[in-house]
Amino acid sequence: MSQEHLFASFILDRDAGIEIALPAEQVVEAIPMGDALQPLPSGATFLEGLMPLRNDIIPVINLKKRLNLAVTHYQRDAKVAVVQNRNKRFGLLFDDIRDVFRVPAEAVEHLDAFLLAEQAVIADLIKLEQGNRTLELLDLERLLPCGGGIDDVMAQHDQQPARA
Repeated sequence: MSQEHLFASFILDRDAGIEIALPAEQVVEAIPMGDALQPLPSGATFLEGLMPLRNDIIPVINLKKRLNLAVTHYQRDAKVAVVQNRNKRFGLLFDDIRDVFRVPAEAVEHLDAFLLAEQAVIADLIKLEQGNRTLELLDLERLLPCGGGIDDVMAQHDQQPARA
């Protein structure tokens, strides 16, 4: 019998039809974005802001900016997926929540390394419904390099040359 994996899926860009999946065990919850984001002017360009969450403050990443999509804004009804990696919680912005699903291991296809940019955060695809639905699998280890903390990500981002 084939091993199965459990994933949570989100709509990253409704207009472009981009759907992102995360291992379900890394998703703590999904909540409406609301008006609660506090800008952090000194943050990385993809850091949308800080969000109060119960007795904590979490950084919220704009994945459209991080993935260099052409349209990087979100509507007021956007969702925040609260994820945890290496004991750090942070939010990821999405247009909407899709579903939670199980797939056999063979439905996950690794992309060839030569197809990926040096700082790619997507390295795998999940093919569903006989290839009629394809999701990009977000790798939190790649999204948060250098130990997984947002401070490390922002420090690494600050060391990169500015774009013209």
